[in-house]
Amino acid sequence: MAGEGDQRERLAERLIESLGVIMRIRGNAFRRAVGKHGVTLPQFFLLKMVNVHGEMTVTQASQVMMVAAPTASRMIDNLCEKGWLERWKDPENRRLTRVRLTREGREILAELGEMQKEEFLKLIDDHDLREIESFLGWLERFTARLSAALEGESDRG
Repeated sequence: MAGEGDQRERLAERLIESLGVIMRIRGNAFRRAVGKHGVTLPQFFLLKMVNVHGEMTVTQASQVMMVAAPTASRMIDNLCEKGWLERWKDPENRRLTRVRLTREGREILAELGEMQKEEFLKLIDDHDLREIESFLGWLERFTARLSAALEGESDRG
């Protein structure tokens, strides 16, 4: 069965290359699009993370973003100045600063998400829906396996 192992290795290499190309192209296109709204890509991801968590501490934001706390704090300051985040001292632990989305922050996030969805709709408009469903099913299962593997690594490390 060496042939099947070789084929899986070639497929893994193609997958790595294709995912890299997709990430670079999407990153560049989306960076230009969000830039028109005065948002950097890291700021967009921070807004998304705060949206997912509801609210976060500055420390949690720095960990999620994988940046130093002062860097996260500067990003938060900038987003607060734009009116998209608000920060406050935790009443139970005054050493903690918490952040959450404002109404304007939720609106800009929805607008950017809608813009992103519209771009993808254009790309899949003329493709077979069953093929897209099949691909996305596989991709979602692959993502879950990758996530579980990475969580297992962090549990051991």
